[in-house]
Amino acid sequence: MVLIVFSKTLICLPIKYIYIIKQLLTSVKKNMSICDVAQNCPFFMAELATRPGIAEMYKKIYCKGDYETCARYMVIKALGLDKTPDDLYPNMLSRAEEIVAKN
Repeated sequence: MVLIVFSKTLICLPIKYIYIIKQLLTSVKKNMSICDVAQNCPFFMAELATRPGIAEMYKKIYCKGDYETCARYMVIKALGLDKTPDDLYPNMLSRAEEIVAKN
């Protein structure tokens, strides 16, 4: 577990989230516009409904940042929202590529 301070809140996260945190803190945003599918993305309402701190990190990195690198965005654009698994996290690029390749 890793302890971080995010928006003046102490958050305890599993180590697997270190990559996301590092990306949030060190990446330069290429595209500062908001993702056009963010409003209809069920990911935040289903998978991360009880984890607002983690949801906000994902939103800053992907929805409000470089959304074209979001695994969900890639699948939604290629196959549609109905073919996008609710449990597909934005950083699961390999899984997104598999989903698109199979369909």
